This record gives sequence, structure tokens and C-alpha cells, in this order.
Amino acid sequence: MNASIKKKIDVLKASELFINNNCLTEKQSILLTLAGQKPVSEVTTGKKETTSTGWKSVPENHSIVRDFLHSLGLQCSIEDHGSATNAIISLDSSLIEQYLDSTNLGTNIGALFGYPKTATEAFGDNDLMMGLDEQDEIMSSEGLPLFMPNFRFSKLHFKEEIEVLKAWHDTLKRYNFA
Repeated sequence: MNASIKKKIDVLKASELFINNNCLTEKQSILLTLAGQKPVSEVTTGKKETTSTGWKSVPENHSIVRDFLHSLGLQCSIEDHGSATNAIISLDSSLIEQYLDSTNLGTNIGALFGYPKTATEAFGDNDLMMGLDEQDEIMSSEGLPLFMPNFRFSKLHFKEEIEVLKAWHDTLKRYNFA
């Protein structure tokens, strides 16, 4: 593992940003983007604010999020969505522009997210897209965790599509992020 990537991963692991419900999925997406396996990712972060009845989630400071992502070598577009801050991230700012300009939510954005063409073409069509329960069974049988970045499988090409998730999972394991 080269020293530059190791340092970035150590910074990512130590950060309090992008921890949602104690789940690593957001940080895993960042890692896969840094590794070049996901050209673009959308990640979410927020912070807890104390209220008179407990706490609530609120968006994170944009400057803090932007500075953190830039420290990792990532480009980003940041905006608030309700109680959280969303960031579109990439190593290449032109890919973020493509994402922001995209009108086809299935095929175009799926390709930018690194999803196989067969999966993006099936997305949104219940006759072509695999059901979630069946997909969960397949992922589990292949030794893949259900809580990792993923996409919806197509019914016809899931055997090829799962290879993408296996490669992502191998990268996550290589950097102790699985």
C-alpha cells in the first residue's frame, strides 16, 4: 500500500464525519472513490444537536466537509438535504459536473457511480430488476456484507454484476474497511 493512500485512509478512518448510524457505508464509498472503483459517489453526513427532548440530526458545516474531502484529494459538490449534508465526490471535477447535469437517473448516474451497464439498464423496471430479498440472499451466499455500497442487480446478469461488488469488497478488505 503506498504511503499517500495509507495516510488518506488513516485520516478517513479517524474522522467523525460520514458516520451515519454507526455504519461504515459512507466511508466505504469514499474509499472506493479514492481507489478509482467508483468514479462518483454520493455521501451523507450530519451531526447531532442537543434539544430539550434529546437530540436531532442537523447538517454539517460545509467548510468542514469540503476541507476534509479536499484533504483526501477529492473534488466535491455539497448541499444540505433536510437534516444532513450531501456531498457528490470524485477525483475528477468534470464527473461531478456530468452527475449534476444528468437527466437520466438510472443509466447515466448509475454508470458514474461505477454500476454495471446491465444493472443500470434494468433499474426501475420490476420485470428486469431483481427483488431486494433475493439480492440479499445472493450477496450473503457470496460472503458479501449487506451493509456496503451496492446497487440493484438485474435478473438476467446478476452473476456478472456481483463480480463488481466482490471487487469492491476485496478493496475494502485490503484497506481494513470491510
